[in-house]
Amino acid sequence: SFLLSLLLVCPSFGAIYQVGTGTVNNTTSGVSPYSTVYEDNRVQYLYLASELTALGATAGNLNSIAFNITTIGSPTPANVNIKVAAVAAGTTTLTALVTTGLTTVYTAASVTPVTGWNTYTFSSPWSWNGTSNILIEVCRDNTSWSGNYGVQTTQLAAGLFRTYGLYDDGVAGCS
Repeated sequence: SFLLSLLLVCPSFGAIYQVGTGTVNNTTSGVSPYSTVYEDNRVQYLYLASELTALGATAGNLNSIAFNITTIGSPTPANVNIKVAAVAAGTTTLTALVTTGLTTVYTAASVTPVTGWNTYTFSSPWSWNGTSNILIEVCRDNTSWSGNYGVQTTQLAAGLFRTYGLYDDGVAGCS
């Protein structure tokens, strides 16, 4: 399994945390937040509290996240939503979509990713308790498709499933 490299911004502490080593450029549908080889997608990423605390993160407000886009795809992602949820510390793998407890922190009619870190500032801060794992969901709804965007990811050991994605044509990717 792969895990999306992610920057979490915690402005109350003036800190930015990069989760993942990001050694792989990945354009796989269900891994890329913008699987635009399909019209619609929803993908979730699970980040462990232990990963964040190992980086020095403590409880507090998260204000934005960033994905490192490595390859530009097409079309421009439309109707994009980013959601965040606290997940029990004992949850270390994803085998299905998490559908409860999600808070929408970012909404845009469209986004125009560029190569490099793309930051998404939350509409209001999301409070992390410092002990729960964090689930990030990215979804979008387009009416056409062409090619996936690439994203910096970390290859995880066999049997670790911390990314879960669905993608299809003609469906509502965000619901």
